[in-house]
Amino acid sequence: MTAFIELVEGGTTAAVEEFSRTFSAIFGMEPDVALIEDLVGIPQECAARYRVGTDSTQIWTRGLVTDNLSWTIEVKQQFFRDGSELVAVLDELQVEASEPVGRGSSILDRQFETFLRLHVDELRVEAAGVGQYLWPRLGFELRRAGDMQLVQAFLGAWLLSQYAYGDPLEPQRLARTYSNFAQILAEPFGKSFLLALGGNLMCPALKMVLSLRDAGAPSLRATLAYLSAERSEQ
Repeated sequence: MTAFIELVEGGTTAAVEEFSRTFSAIFGMEPDVALIEDLVGIPQECAARYRVGTDSTQIWTRGLVTDNLSWTIEVKQQFFRDGSELVAVLDELQVEASEPVGRGSSILDRQFETFLRLHVDELRVEAAGVGQYLWPRLGFELRRAGDMQLVQAFLGAWLLSQYAYGDPLEPQRLARTYSNFAQILAEPFGKSFLLALGGNLMCPALKMVLSLRDAGAPSLRATLAYLSAERSEQ
């Protein structure tokens, strides 16, 4: 089994001790290789390489799977305390097309299982491209109120391009009635719009958040149901 010191940036006893102190302050437990693998979420059969580090206030983790030419899976995360709340930032989840179908959802499934077990309170992402379709379907909502106005503007323009309206201002008025992604996804056009949003090069990265504090919350139930459905189809 991989020695824990091989994972830590710096590779010294002092670096391991600093990482362990920070990890323990954040999670309330000592780190080990198996726990890092669970946090990153890459399936064991992928033979991933792991690196971890800290700046004494937060920790970061990275998992990488490579073939003979380049990487095929890359996962990056940060963990820290925001007051009393344990926050996970999902910086990167990239899975190349050469990986089996469903690999990304299996990684997320393992991550979420670990986050819930370790009582992570909140997940944060900065979504661009396909992430603007994926993360809302997983229950994430916007962190900044101003970003919803941006999404409403894109939604109004998209509705005008897809449907016939007697009044060209009607789509924008309709778009302003939506205050979150859950409401948009409840509409028959919801998924199509989010796909278009993610493919729109004019849309900037959007900061999104998902609370894990309430296991019965509709957003979290939607997340777990989505991952369960993805897993059953693999």
